[in-house]
Amino acid sequence: MLFSSDRQFRLWDYNISHRQLLLRSTKSESHVDNIDIVFWSVAWISLPTSVEGIEIHVSKDPVLSMPHNAEGVLYRFVSGANVHHILAHGCRVMSNILDSFDSSLVYAHIDRPDSEYGVILAKG
Repeated sequence: MLFSSDRQFRLWDYNISHRQLLLRSTKSESHVDNIDIVFWSVAWISLPTSVEGIEIHVSKDPVLSMPHNAEGVLYRFVSGANVHHILAHGCRVMSNILDSFDSSLVYAHIDRPDSEYGVILAKG
């Protein structure tokens, strides 16, 4: 398993030119930080706009409806009894304190030490 959380995550941002996707669990009274899950070179998405509690696995299972020419790593999301997929070239999970309208897509795929942009929790 790459990452697990019982928090709610929402589809937060998508950069079409760089094919980057951001799922975010926002900070709140009960959580002092955001948790951002960022994917880059996204080729395929099968995911609702909001999920409550997730486990992310790197999957080797084929997805029958995926385009045959799509390439990347298949990430499998388990949320309760539901399973969803994202096909991308990389993934990073980060904790940060960015404002709600600040996106972490700009720097999330670049290898750098933890910084004001966030603490890396997982890479896949």
